[in-house]
Amino acid sequence: MSKTRLTRQSRYKDLTVERNYLVEEDDLKLSDMRLIVLSKKELEVTYATLRRYNSAISYLIDYAGDIKVKELTTKLIYDFMHYLKVERETYQHIKNKKVKKKGLHSSTINGHIDTLKASIEVLLDYNYLDEKTYYNPLAKVKRLPVAKQKPRGVSKEDLNAFMKKIDTRYFVDLRLKTAVYLMLETMCRVEELTYVKKSDIDFDSRTITMTKTKNKEFRTLPFTRKTEILLKQLIDDIKEFDTEYVFINTRGYRIAPAALRKTFAKTSELAGLEHPITPHRLRHSGAIEALSNGMNIRAVQKILGHGDLRTTMIYLNISDNHLIEAQEKYSALSMLTEDKKETKLRKRRSYK
Repeated sequence: MSKTRLTRQSRYKDLTVERNYLVEEDDLKLSDMRLIVLSKKELEVTYATLRRYNSAISYLIDYAGDIKVKELTTKLIYDFMHYLKVERETYQHIKNKKVKKKGLHSSTINGHIDTLKASIEVLLDYNYLDEKTYYNPLAKVKRLPVAKQKPRGVSKEDLNAFMKKIDTRYFVDLRLKTAVYLMLETMCRVEELTYVKKSDIDFDSRTITMTKTKNKEFRTLPFTRKTEILLKQLIDDIKEFDTEYVFINTRGYRIAPAALRKTFAKTSELAGLEHPITPHRLRHSGAIEALSNGMNIRAVQKILGHGDLRTTMIYLNISDNHLIEAQEKYSALSMLTEDKKETKLRKRRSYK
């Protein structure tokens, strides 16, 4: 039997506790797996991803108890998925109110299963489990079917109603307006935005570099003069704080993505919007508008940071109006040389 020493001194005290002991492979429990995975992934992934690992394993412990990892079976995983789909209590935000409900969305459950599968792989990769004798019970678990949803952007009416509620005389509103402009132009994710540093902005070339990206690849993106003015105002407003970050809270620390989302939600409520504007909807809007206005899809792919063009192609869901205009302009009927103005009615031809 292999023995493994577990040592943990985490920066994320809310996720784990410090532990130091020897554990037999056959005695390895789900709580041990959580500890190992968080410690191994701490320096590799973002805090949000680390929380997803913690949530997935914690949900499994809530359902099955702190059982041994070797007691996991494919049937137990399917039963766990049913529990998440039907019985697991969660909270949903409806019109900016927290409402308790039962059952998780299929895509959320699939995410938890993928995370658990990756957690087992961590144990195998670091020899906490013997890959010659242990078979990952999640290897052949089928994902729940999920209907593909078209990305929903923000209407011009909602966006303008939202912007009218922003008063840039206040720091929080100036920060919000700058975030809106930057997200629409660069189509960045809210997590990427909150990690922007002053050194990431080049005002001479009018570009900004996103360093904390989902795929860990830097993206340098251009912005317009309007956004430049807002960025300079925001940086000037925070000069009293000793911070390298651009988007900070009122205490001078880097603002958390959740806090920025909350600001969006409050402003949406003030504007009386039925569908609140969120940072990710702005990302959708930026992509949809760029493609509708003729930007090359490869350029949009690069700005969004998609590794696969097929992911970007979902934004080709342009509006019917754009489709009609495009058909009028680019229809293959333009190849015909007959007189397009000829509208004289013809007599009905009779066939015998």
